[in-house]
Amino acid sequence: MPTVLTWGKASLGALGLFGSEHTSVTSPHQIQSLEGVEIRNISSGDNHTLVCVRDGSVRSWFK
Repeated sequence: MPTVLTWGKASLGALGLFGSEHTSVTSPHQIQSLEGVEIRNISSGDNHTLVCVRDGSVRSWFK
């Protein structure tokens, strides 16, 4: 199953790195909460990330 990686400005929580105190992530980090999840699509913007899961649910991180 593919691994989901994230990086960028994390001060608003849009990267999905919960419990992290980093405000900027300069190298790819795995989103642990998506490990083993079958993902259909990922979309992100300046302040949010949306993940469509194969079971029909949606996961989100946002400001």
